[in-house]
Amino acid sequence: MIDIIRHNRKAWDKESTDGSPWCTPVDDRIIERAKEGQWEVILTPNKSVPGAWFGDLKHQWVLCLASGGGQQAPVLAAAGAYVISLDNSLQQLTKDLTVARKHALPLHCLQADMSDLSMLKDEAFDLIFHPVANLFVADVHRVWRECYRVLKPGGVLLSGFMNPAYFLFDQDEARQSGGLDVKFTQPYSDLHSLDKKKLQALLDNHEALPYLGRSNWRSNRRRICHHRLLRGPLVRRSHAPESFFRHVDGHAGAETTRQRGPFLARLSVIWVRIFQEHDRDALRRVYYESRRHAFHWLRRTLFQLEDFDNDTEGERVWVAVKDNAPVGFAGIWEADNFLHHLYVAPEHLRQGIGSLLLSTCMNSWRRPVTLKCMKSNRDAIRFYRKHGWFIESEGVSAVYGEYYLMKLDTEPCPAP
Repeated sequence: MIDIIRHNRKAWDKESTDGSPWCTPVDDRIIERAKEGQWEVILTPNKSVPGAWFGDLKHQWVLCLASGGGQQAPVLAAAGAYVISLDNSLQQLTKDLTVARKHALPLHCLQADMSDLSMLKDEAFDLIFHPVANLFVADVHRVWRECYRVLKPGGVLLSGFMNPAYFLFDQDEARQSGGLDVKFTQPYSDLHSLDKKKLQALLDNHEALPYLGRSNWRSNRRRICHHRLLRGPLVRRSHAPESFFRHVDGHAGAETTRQRGPFLARLSVIWVRIFQEHDRDALRRVYYESRRHAFHWLRRTLFQLEDFDNDTEGERVWVAVKDNAPVGFAGIWEADNFLHHLYVAPEHLRQGIGSLLLSTCMNSWRRPVTLKCMKSNRDAIRFYRKHGWFIESEGVSAVYGEYYLMKLDTEPCPAP
């Protein structure tokens, strides 16, 4: 028996690698325009979704469901939403993540089956954006039930659909003959409607298999294009989630992004929150190790674990958390609008964590914001310049040596 979820995951990985139109990330110009409020996205191939269907996306939590490929999810994040992109294809998610990291967008990725959102808490999202993809699951009712569960009361589901009438015909024959002859019955499935030779050809070519089973056919038969649904009356209520991720490993109080079953998320979710006292020991270690790594020109005996307590006293501290462990932090001295600290554990560098921390804490502060960066720390100088900071002046520290005073005076970007 064919595992259709697994097969379609591999098929979309291949299509993404081959570079089909649905797997080509948007260019920089589209992201920059979206940040300025000029954007549009599609649920179906030929018509953009009306902007009024979205409302104001600023600070709204959006689930892009089976929407990977570097297109819709990054645009919605650039428009001001906090986005979780969930897709079955790792290659498609990688493209979302690449665009997000390049532009410091508030976007996280999860690899999962669209009909199993068990890693997400109830009533977590303001909007779900779901392009034409539900024909690739065996039971679309499970998708709708999960969407209802994770939507907030009054939340919106935007979804695209494939008209089942399309599958009445053999499309290859129609292109050759120029005519449409009804060949298949409804409900349709490549697994059950095609003869063995044609099905094997699709399998050998690693093509995605539509599965318009009976439940999908009943649900989709009247829906030809994109559709907007509101979350109806509450069936159940839950407390507002501390994060979007359920405790699924069975241990009380554990926070984890691991999933049940075979769909283990290989792209870890990273999020940023305000410092909590139980973070202290981990952040002492991050501060100690990251300075030893970055300030290689200084004597290592200068650095002590307890430095974190003294150096961040009185500051507002943001913490980056990955797989339930603090892996970085940023500290701001509010009185002077001064970014005093931004450190990421050495083993977690170049994963977009620094950009995520920077965009998050900068979102809360008026401009301009300043920081000091050691001249010898060339990687850090390149990092800040990439994010719009410029050198305003120079100075000398008795302990660390020569530094640049850098400034940021552009508008803040949305933070996750």
